[in-house]
Amino acid sequence: MGSGDSGMKWVLACGGVALVLLLACGGAAIFVLPKAFTGVKGMIASEQQKTAFARSWRAPAADADAQRLFPEEVDFLPVANRDPSERAAEFGIDLAGEHARYESPKMAIDVFAYRATRLEKEALFRRVDEAIENGDYNYRFKFGSMDSDRFTFSVGPPHTQGSLWWSKGWLFVLLTDSEDELESFQQAYLTMIQADSQEATSAATETPAETGSTQ
Repeated sequence: MGSGDSGMKWVLACGGVALVLLLACGGAAIFVLPKAFTGVKGMIASEQQKTAFARSWRAPAADADAQRLFPEEVDFLPVANRDPSERAAEFGIDLAGEHARYESPKMAIDVFAYRATRLEKEALFRRVDEAIENGDYNYRFKFGSMDSDRFTFSVGPPHTQGSLWWSKGWLFVLLTDSEDELESFQQAYLTMIQADSQEATSAATETPAETGSTQ
């Protein structure tokens, strides 16, 4: 054959390889995509559960003190102290509130509780976002927005995880240096400090209208 025939062989060979790769990739896609969809569905379901919990959560009274807000033990972590702390200021959080530190030999979690309207929450989320962006970190991960009622982040070094949760006039901030996720502790904590029916009715009356409802 001449040079034209050689060129045709090359095209046919490449076409065959391309077809094999396409089939291989297609087969992989058929295998992987259902798993990806399942993962996305799981994330959506998880977010829906979190939103439902925030809406049904019974807020403590507006004048709840540190003893009321911070149980002696949460998720197997004992409270170490209820002393004031400036740690949250690193992330632009300058509201007046209560603080407690939960600690074990394996990990420690700082919990801050603030009274905050929706507008104050949005302004604070914005300050936290700016503090993360302007901080001298090698890595940054953020999830949430100013309009949402939850904002989580992870930065470092030094490694720090944070979770901000707002509902019905209360804003809670959790900070830890641990690699362990905060979700289970936060859920246990918020569940434990819920008001009983009578206290919840009183808290609802005391919550200013401008706080709005959880989204």
